[in-house]
Amino acid sequence: MNRVPSQSPQPAPLDDSQTAAVAGELDTRLRAEFPAAFAGIVRAADGGLEVYSTGDPELLLEVQKLRADRGGGIAIRVVTGVTNSLAVLERLHEDVRVRNGELRARGIVLGWGIDVRGNRLRLEVVDLTAEKAAFLKTAFGAARVEVVEGQLFAPSTSAAHQ
Repeated sequence: MNRVPSQSPQPAPLDDSQTAAVAGELDTRLRAEFPAAFAGIVRAADGGLEVYSTGDPELLLEVQKLRADRGGGIAIRVVTGVTNSLAVLERLHEDVRVRNGELRARGIVLGWGIDVRGNRLRLEVVDLTAEKAAFLKTAFGAARVEVVEGQLFAPSTSAAHQ
């Protein structure tokens, strides 16, 4: 007996490995071809990808081409208008790592990481003061860093965890 489906066939849901593969391919290609414009990739709330760009129209065309080549199954949005490329933020990340000893000698204890959506290097400072924040913004560029209060990670020493 032939039955008519109640709705059109739907594509199989994408799994995380497909999205990760597309993200990896985009990351590799955009880093190589658009180092001054590519500002990173993040997972969107809907499971798709958001590609951040300083605004190069050629980067947008490359993303559209890759999406078409892959069958268009993954939502990929390009967010333009950010200031810092990922390459700039990664160099800044390395600068902070290299200067960490100097910063500690000044009493500045921090953790740091790249915030792609915020388009900044996030500096989480233990016992943050206005003076420490001003020093870090001057040293690394106020338009490139976000300075916030942070704390050191310390493993629990409670009896329940021993």
